[in-house]
Amino acid sequence: TTTTTTTTATTGTDYEDEEDYEKEKEFLSKFTPIAEAHKRYTVPKSGLDLVWSFGFNVGSPHVHTLEDDRRSEIVFASGHTSIVHSERDHTQHVLKGHRNTITCSSVSADKKWYVSGDQGEDACLVVWDTHTYTPVQTYFSDAVEFGCGCASFTSDSMFLIVSAFSSDSLTTRILVFDWTDVHAHKPIRSVTLQGVSSPIKTISPHKENPFFIVATSEKEAVFLEWSLDNKDFSYYTVDYTKKGNLTETVFLNDMNVCVSGTTSGLLVLWRRESIESMFKYEKAVAVCDCAIDVVVLTPDSKFLVCGCSDGHIRCFDESCKALGWSENIGFGAVTAISFGATHDHVDPNTTYITPDSFAEAIPNFVVATKGGAIINATTGMEFDYEVRVRAHCGGLTCIAVHPKDHVVVSCSTTGEVQVWRSEEAALVASQNISQKKKAVVDPVFAAMTMKATKHAQPKNLHATLKGRNGGTNDKKPQKKKSIEEHYPTSTCFSPDGDTIVFGFSDGTIEFRDSLSLELVTDTSELDVGDCGIVELSFAPTGEFVAGRTTDNTVCLFKIDVSDFETPWEYIGRNRSHAGGATHIFFEEDNESEHKCRLCSIGKDGMLVHYDLNSSFDTQLLIKTPRVCLESMAYPLGCITYKNDSDEEFYLTTNSEYKFRLYNKETYMCRQTMIGPTYGDPIRVLRSVPLHVDHLGKRVIAFANTDKVGLCLCPLDGSTYKYTAYVAHPDKISDMCVSHDGRYLFTGGAEQGAVHMWQINPTVLAAAERTSPQGMDAIYAQVEGGREGELVNDLKEYFYFSQIKRQGLMSMAPRKATDTIPVEDIADVLRSIGYFPTEQEIVEIKNEIKFQDYSETNELKDTVTLDDIVRVFVNHRPALGLSPSDLEEAFNNTATDGGVLTSADLCFVLQEYGDAFTEDELASCLASLLGTSDIDSALPEMINADVFAEELVGFEV
Repeated sequence: TTTTTTTTATTGTDYEDEEDYEKEKEFLSKFTPIAEAHKRYTVPKSGLDLVWSFGFNVGSPHVHTLEDDRRSEIVFASGHTSIVHSERDHTQHVLKGHRNTITCSSVSADKKWYVSGDQGEDACLVVWDTHTYTPVQTYFSDAVEFGCGCASFTSDSMFLIVSAFSSDSLTTRILVFDWTDVHAHKPIRSVTLQGVSSPIKTISPHKENPFFIVATSEKEAVFLEWSLDNKDFSYYTVDYTKKGNLTETVFLNDMNVCVSGTTSGLLVLWRRESIESMFKYEKAVAVCDCAIDVVVLTPDSKFLVCGCSDGHIRCFDESCKALGWSENIGFGAVTAISFGATHDHVDPNTTYITPDSFAEAIPNFVVATKGGAIINATTGMEFDYEVRVRAHCGGLTCIAVHPKDHVVVSCSTTGEVQVWRSEEAALVASQNISQKKKAVVDPVFAAMTMKATKHAQPKNLHATLKGRNGGTNDKKPQKKKSIEEHYPTSTCFSPDGDTIVFGFSDGTIEFRDSLSLELVTDTSELDVGDCGIVELSFAPTGEFVAGRTTDNTVCLFKIDVSDFETPWEYIGRNRSHAGGATHIFFEEDNESEHKCRLCSIGKDGMLVHYDLNSSFDTQLLIKTPRVCLESMAYPLGCITYKNDSDEEFYLTTNSEYKFRLYNKETYMCRQTMIGPTYGDPIRVLRSVPLHVDHLGKRVIAFANTDKVGLCLCPLDGSTYKYTAYVAHPDKISDMCVSHDGRYLFTGGAEQGAVHMWQINPTVLAAAERTSPQGMDAIYAQVEGGREGELVNDLKEYFYFSQIKRQGLMSMAPRKATDTIPVEDIADVLRSIGYFPTEQEIVEIKNEIKFQDYSETNELKDTVTLDDIVRVFVNHRPALGLSPSDLEEAFNNTATDGGVLTSADLCFVLQEYGDAFTEDELASCLASLLGTSDIDSALPEMINADVFAEELVGFEV
C-alpha cells in the first residue's frame, strides 16, 4: 500500500490521502463567500479608517511610479493623504500625516523613499518608507514655516531640497534637509530668494552633482549652489523675457546645459561656458502649439520627455530635436510624468531613436492628466496604456449610495457623474449629464446588478425645475443654459434603487436610470424660476421627491404612475422658513394617506410638517402650528434616534454645538447634550445601520466643514464618545453611509476625490472604556474636575439653596439632604455664572422631570448635585462667551455702527429675545446702576464696551 501526500501552499498542511485533502478543500470553499464579502475589510485601527480613495488631486497632481524589479505600484496625493496604489493586488495603502492638502511630493531614484509636504497652519514635511508604508522623518512648521511649495530628493537620495513659504506667503526660502540624520530637525542650509517675481514651481538638483540646483518661477530660472564644507548658499536668477511663462526646468547630461518648458510651446535652453561661469539664455525652440506643462529626463538622462496640454507626450534630444511622440491619450492635458526602473527592452547603448522606436527606448512610465486619470504606460514594441485611477476633473458637489447594493454615485462641477462599486473599487459607469453624452457602462456591472426584469413603474423619468417664488405650472420658453450654469448639485436614490434623481445648479431636476444613467422619457419643463437644488430626498414609498433650493424654499414632486409620458408632476414649493431650510427629510407615517410625511428644519429654529394630502397643483401646504425647536440657535441636521427603551426621538444638532432630543409626539425637548466641538458645528448627521462587525455597538455619523466622525450611543454628553478625523482639508461637499452600515463616504469640494471609510464602532467603544465613565466623564469636562474650585463653589450654592428654602433667619435645626427641588436649579446655575433664558429654564426642568420616565413612568421633582453638574456641562455655551459675542450682538441690533441710544436699548430688551417686563427692567437697571434715577444714570449712547464696563461691570 502506498500513501500519497499532498501539500497546499495556502495552509502548508500535509494530508495522508487525497480524500482528506478534498474534504478540507470543500470545507474551506464554504468560506469563499465570506471572504468575497470582505474584500475591502481591513483590521480596524481607529473608529474610522480610510480604506480607499476614488480619485486624486487633479488640480495639483503629485503622481509617481514605484515600479522596480519586484513591484509595480504608484503613489499619488488625495486631499491631505498619500495613497500607494497596487493594481496587481488591487489594494491601497494610506499614508496619513498631514493636516492640509498635499502641495508637493517626490520619490527617490531607487523608489524606496517618498516625501510629501503641505502648506498652511501646522504644515509639515514627511519622509516615508515606500516598502513599509511608515514615516521615517518628519519636519514640522518650525522647520518648514508656513508650508512647502515643491520638493525633490537629490540623485543620491541623501538630501531633500524644498521651497518653503514664510508665514506671510510673500517670501520664498530654499531649504536643504539632511533627512537621514534622525537628530536633525531643522534644515542644514537655507536661503531667502530675492528678486523672484512669483513662487517657485519646481526644483531640480543635478543628477551627478547634488549641490547644484535649478528652480523655476514663471519668469526666472534660479540657479543655486551649496556646500557641506561651509554654510554658503549662493544663487542667481536669469530672467525669461520671451512669450509665455516657464513651467519646469531640468539639467541635461551636460552640467552646463539645462532646458525649460513654457506655456507657449517653447523649449528654452540655458547654457554656461564652464562651471565657474553663469548660465545665460541661449535660445528658444518652438516644438508645439500648446503649453509644455511637464519636462522630465529619462532615468538614464539620455532623452528629454515633455507632457503637453494637448495630451501628447513628446521626446527630444539634448538639442531639442524631436525624436518621437505618443498620440493624444484621450484624457486631456498631461500634468505629471514619472518613469519606472529601466527595463530589459531598453538598450543602454541607444543614443538615437525614431518615432517607430520611441516606445522601445524609454522605460515604463505613469502619466497624470487634467482629465482626471492616472495612466500606466507599458513600453516595448508599442505603447500600451492602462487607466489605473480615475477622478473627477472638478470639485465634488454631492454623493449618494444605493439603498440595497454597494454602489456609490458622485457628481462634480464639470457635470460628470461617476458610478462606483465600492466593494470592488471599480468604476462601472461615467457620463457628463450636463453635455448629454452617452454613459460608458461596464458590462460586468450590468451582469452583477439585480435589475433582471422590467418594472411596472416607469423609470428614467425627467422633469425640469427652475424655481420661481410661489411656483406655477406655466410652460414658458427658456433660454438655453450654459454648461457652467448647469451641473448637478444634489442627488439621491429611490427606495428601490432603480431610479436616481439629480438636482442642478440652475434648478433642473432629472430622473435617470441608476444603471445606465440614461433618460427614458423626453424632457418636460416646469417654469418655477432660477434657483439651485442643494438637497434632495425621496419618500420611503417612492411617491414623492422633495428638494431644498438656494432661494430658501422647499419644493415637492409627485409621480403619476398612469402617465407614462410625463409621470413626474411638480406640486409646488413653499418658503416655509425665515432664512431658509437647513435640512429636509421624509419619514414613515402610517396615519397619513400616503404613508409618509415631509419635514424640514430651518434657520428660524422651526420644525415644519407639510400637508401631502391637501397639497395639489402649484401649492405645497404646511401643517400648522409650526413647531419651535430652538430660540437662540438653529438646527442643522436631524435624524430619528431610539434610546435604550426603544422610545423614538428627533435627534438634532444645532449651530451652538449641541445635540438635542425631542419627543416625536409632543415635540418636548427631553435632553440637551454637548456635541462634538471639532472646529465648526456639525452640518450633516447620518444614522448608521447596525452591521454584524459592529458587535452590537450603535453609532451615529457626523460631518462638519472638513472633518468626519462618529458618536457612540447612547448619547449622554460624554465627549469621550466622540471621535473625528480630517476628511478633506478644503471642504466636505457631502457625506453618506452605505446601506449595510459598514462604510462611510465623503466627497472633497475642491480636489474631486471620494474617500471610503471603514466604520469601526468596536474600536471607539474600546477607547471609550479606557476613559472616565459615567459622572466621572461629566466632571472631567468641568474646569478643575471633581475637586476643582468651580465644583466646590457649586456644592456651597447647592447647600445654601437648602438653607434659603428652610429660611435664612430660621433658628430651627438645619437639615441637609442630597437633593433640592427642581424649581431651585435655575438659581444655583446662575450663582456659578451660567444665565439660561426663561425658555432654557423650562427645558432644563423638563429634562430633569423626564430623566427616568422611560424606566419608571414617574416624573422627578428633585435634583441632585450630579444632575446640576450634568445640566451645567451640557447646557452652557460650548465655547464660552467672549467680548466679541457682545460686540456682534450690538452690531446685529444697531444700525449705526453698533451704537444704541439708551431708549433704543430699553426697547430692544423689552421686545426681543428673552424679553423683560417694564418692572423687571427697571429693577435690574436700578441694581446695576446703584440708583433709582435710571434716566440720568444711563449713558446717552451705548455700545458693547460701554454696556460691559459701565452697566454690567465686566472688565473688557
